[in-house]
Amino acid sequence: MKCARMTTGWGTLWVMMLVASSAWAQFSSGLEGTVFDPTGAVVPNATVTIKEVSTGVEHTTVTSSAGNYRFTALPASRFTLAVKATGFETGNLNDISIQVAETRTLNVTLKLGAATQTVDVNAQVTPVNLAGGGVSGQINEVKVHDLPLVGRNMFSLVVLTPGVTGLPSGGGQAYAQATADIFNAELGVNLNANGQRAESNNFQVDGATTNGNPRGGVTNLTPNADSIQEVRIQTNSFSAEYGRNAAAIVTVETKSGTNDYHGTLSWFHTDTHLNARTVFQPDRPVFLRNEFAGSAGGPIRKDKDFAFGSIDVLRSGVGVAFPARIPSTPLIDYLKTNLPNNISTKVLTGFPTTFQANRNFTTAGGDLGVSCSGSDAISTPIGTLPCNFPVSGLGDFSNTIFRNGIQWSARIDHNWNDFKDRLYGSFYRTTRQTVEFAAPSVYFPAFSPAEPEYTHLLNINWTHSAGANFVNQMTASYTRTFGDAPCDHCEVPAMGADDGTSLPGNGFIGLFRQNNYEWKDVATLTRGRQNFKFGANVARHHDDEDFTDTTRRPAFQFANILQFAADNPYLESNIQFDPRTGQVGVVNVDFAYRDSDLGAFLQDDFKMKPNLTLNLGLRWEVFTGPTERFDRLNNGVFQGGATFQDQIANLKMDHVPQLWHTRTDNFAPRLGFAWDPTKQGKWSVRAGAGLFYDRPANQLFTGDRNNLPLVANAQCQVGVTVCHPAYGLGASGESPYNFPLVTGIQFGLNDQNGLLGIRTSQVITDPHLQVQYGENWSFGVQREVFRDWVAEGDYIGSVGHHLYSSFNVNRVAGDRIASNGDIVGYNTSFGGLFYGQANYNSAYNGGTFSIHNRGFTKGINFQAAYTFGKAIDQAQTFGPEPVDILNLRAERGLADFNVARRLSFSTLWQAPRIGSGSPIANLLLNGWQLSNITILQTGSPFTVSCSADFTSNPPCDYNADGTNNDRPDAVPGIPSSGFSNSQWLNTGVFKCAATNCGNLFPAPPLGQLGTLGRNTFIGPGYINTDFSALKKTHIPWFIGAEGAQLEFRVEFFNVFNNVNLTTVDSDIATGSSFGLAFASFPARDIQFGLRIEF
Repeated sequence: MKCARMTTGWGTLWVMMLVASSAWAQFSSGLEGTVFDPTGAVVPNATVTIKEVSTGVEHTTVTSSAGNYRFTALPASRFTLAVKATGFETGNLNDISIQVAETRTLNVTLKLGAATQTVDVNAQVTPVNLAGGGVSGQINEVKVHDLPLVGRNMFSLVVLTPGVTGLPSGGGQAYAQATADIFNAELGVNLNANGQRAESNNFQVDGATTNGNPRGGVTNLTPNADSIQEVRIQTNSFSAEYGRNAAAIVTVETKSGTNDYHGTLSWFHTDTHLNARTVFQPDRPVFLRNEFAGSAGGPIRKDKDFAFGSIDVLRSGVGVAFPARIPSTPLIDYLKTNLPNNISTKVLTGFPTTFQANRNFTTAGGDLGVSCSGSDAISTPIGTLPCNFPVSGLGDFSNTIFRNGIQWSARIDHNWNDFKDRLYGSFYRTTRQTVEFAAPSVYFPAFSPAEPEYTHLLNINWTHSAGANFVNQMTASYTRTFGDAPCDHCEVPAMGADDGTSLPGNGFIGLFRQNNYEWKDVATLTRGRQNFKFGANVARHHDDEDFTDTTRRPAFQFANILQFAADNPYLESNIQFDPRTGQVGVVNVDFAYRDSDLGAFLQDDFKMKPNLTLNLGLRWEVFTGPTERFDRLNNGVFQGGATFQDQIANLKMDHVPQLWHTRTDNFAPRLGFAWDPTKQGKWSVRAGAGLFYDRPANQLFTGDRNNLPLVANAQCQVGVTVCHPAYGLGASGESPYNFPLVTGIQFGLNDQNGLLGIRTSQVITDPHLQVQYGENWSFGVQREVFRDWVAEGDYIGSVGHHLYSSFNVNRVAGDRIASNGDIVGYNTSFGGLFYGQANYNSAYNGGTFSIHNRGFTKGINFQAAYTFGKAIDQAQTFGPEPVDILNLRAERGLADFNVARRLSFSTLWQAPRIGSGSPIANLLLNGWQLSNITILQTGSPFTVSCSADFTSNPPCDYNADGTNNDRPDAVPGIPSSGFSNSQWLNTGVFKCAATNCGNLFPAPPLGQLGTLGRNTFIGPGYINTDFSALKKTHIPWFIGAEGAQLEFRVEFFNVFNNVNLTTVDSDIATGSSFGLAFASFPARDIQFGLRIEF
């Protein structure tokens, strides 16, 4: 009979899911438990009321026949609980703390007596997790406020979570890392969980998805610290409520107003004198950073309406200084006098550098390779010059690069219908202005315009309670991200010289807009011992990329500075034209990509016994194949073939309405349990397993905008092609610029829609692309070792299938041997065919031990996690090309992000109050707090390879397929790890800086691949401690009766000034730098802060 009722219930819920439906909701926490009488029997039909302390909002439910109660859709906050039943005294429980995205267990035992009599019940919320089998970590408001934050960015704290590896994003305040602040439109968070790629992380703010679509693993919004209530990082969640990605789920819950007026004002400052230099910097870079922030919130109507707002303003600049080779002053003067009408003269005099060459001059004779000496007269492209005439030299470039930003937010909450309905709307806007630091244009300030970015998020949430046991949440959100890389003086083309002299001109220009629309609905129904959640989500993604203007501007290359002075380029590239007509600069490649995500789920959290919960779920996901608004997609179309090589050989480029067929069979079952074997709420044995699908990032396919037969790109090279460069300035600085048009370009298409006369590369994707998915599982035990102290140990494992990748498949081993150095490939109509596919796999086995306490115990809040494991895969999505496209298993090795061992911990210590009769002594001695974040981890792996071309001596394209990143033969006896910083910095870890490194790693016979595997060596480890000290002083006379708290703080990033190296030269072809590290994380940075909280 029970089975029949259960089957009917599930069927009913599947029907209901069609009308009330999804994934994340802003009010994502819960409280559940069982009500007992003094004999241990359950109490049915008891009335349970929960009330949020800060807002007065309350909800009521009734216990089931099994004595169970459950509240869902709660915010992270503090609550009171009242339990009333006939024949029992009313029990009150106070100060119940619930964190974001967690469900806590609170069992209540009532005393016999009259319901009119109220008593405080001595019951403790179970500190261990008895609601599910996932692995997660939490960052509360206190940690966000009190721990040192890199760039004032709370995402720097997510790496403290058990089961994850990674480093605080950016690692410090120096300019190269200062971009880890909150003002990025696309922030890549350095976080790996479950052995999965960082691209598989998922970011949510108040239930709204903030993931970037062009690139996976980035968030379009980083809320400022003053607006954050709590953050939860779920490294392993087995609830069907969560989808879209297979790795970590980072859920941010922001603040709302309360029944009391509160606010903050703060200022943080650092500069050159507070920073140390790294081992690679001769001097400390000039640096200035000021960040101002404020927030305020309170009631509009008590218990009904609330408002909250925040603002954060950044004003910063960093000085950069290093040598650069530029045209000499004598050359410029010569051009002004003798060749005033040359293009070179116009651009060098019209757009000068901010510095001059003063040493290490290259002479006219040296630049031309002429045998001469002294002031011997020689013939040059610009006339007769002395042999020793200086044409270029080194100068000292220095500049201050500004980075400014502002973020503000506003939120309104409204409660009505006796708290049965709750509506809130929030809005974030982030803007950023900076100069993209890119040489050589940065040397010529006229070509370095500010590049604006902004992001805004609009989010609306409506929560409705229909009866005691049914809650429905609807979330609608809109995220917009905008970025512009403009150009000034666009009539000047991009230019470069083979002799290394920096030349003026504009490089890439373009504009992007991303608009993401999402609707979600999640309904919760409590029925007896079962808590059902069911829902659906629909998301629509717009990715608009306006890059046509870049294709309308040619690029010119000169053999040397004298050929530039003579207006004589040997190469013109980036010539975009219509392949059918040969018309140049007429094809619009402003693409507008469109795709959608669909999802639905059903989750049953079944409380079989008061000490045993089962989690059963099923999720369905659909990621539609991309389309283009104006129907201009072009992809490789397979024309048949017995093997993949034959299919590539027969491939034709053609128009397609959709890049790949949409798969609708993506079903993801989830299973978990939590069991307390002692029934005392001190132990929790938990496990779970599930299947998780991953949305493909747009970066996998967006290069198709330059595909045939829509558009072609050509280059004209003197002595090589029929066409010749048409050098000149544009007639206008506004699009379409009207540069001189080249003549003689061969146009027309062959039967495969390849360009006649020249082979160009194409970006294609598998028309039957599989959906990447991961299988994640874990088993763990939690134990309350002391009151509010929980120790946990977990085994975590995963496998990944159909991992996304893109690489050139038009490669044939031995091609350059058979073709006398030429590259033919399988398909002779095209050059490279960069194929987006889903053919890689991964595996991970690891574990984590952690301990933490909730709140403060004797003035201490502490958490620590030791994580160990081994992540194996075949490549990153856009990593180096595989050495053999027909043997992808040869790429199987340690993942690029693999970290064998990692220890992280954080401490907050509130110094005990020292009694004193002296007000001055009290002022100086009390109110101190110290905190730290410490991370120690082993290094990540790297691959030894050789990048020299097939024509070099010796060649590095060992299998002669046209790709130059092949690996040499393995050599026994070479250590793979354990290198010292001295070796990384001085001798090189392979100790061949003074010898031939090619002999240390011998080349295989020509036409064969080496035996050395991928990622066989381990790079430098990482040891870092960030430390802060703050002093709080009460100001009784400030705003309001409570006064205010004045806080002075000093933060030390990398307090011990450890040298943490990164970026290893693992290329044999580089010679003496092979095996050396040539970059590091920042040295010690000090930041001061003032904050008023009222």
